[in-house]
Amino acid sequence: MTNVAPARARAAGMKGAPAVAERSFRRALALIAFAGLALGVLAWAFGRSDLADWCWAAGTAPVIAGLLFSMIRDFLADRMGVDAVAFVSMSGALALAQYLAGVVIARPVEDVR
Repeated sequence: MTNVAPARARAAGMKGAPAVAERSFRRALALIAFAGLALGVLAWAFGRSDLADWCWAAGTAPVIAGLLFSMIRDFLADRMGVDAVAFVSMSGALALAQYLAGVVIARPVEDVR
């Protein structure tokens, strides 16, 4: 069975559907980053720094993936933005095992986009 919803949306002139999907995706990434930050702080408060590091890294990684996708799309459209700075910052934070820094950077990145 084929999916006719996209064809119907185009026929109805619903050009904003991709923008709504992207906005929802970005909100989901922001929620993941916030959850990783909150759960990490909670784990750290209970003395589980190993679990806190994992939570913070798990909150950062999806945002890095989303930024990479966004940067590739922008590059192909001949645009380049500040996403590259955030991408390098968060990737470097994960590479240097500075997980809290990565998730702290991830929160405002997804809020302002």
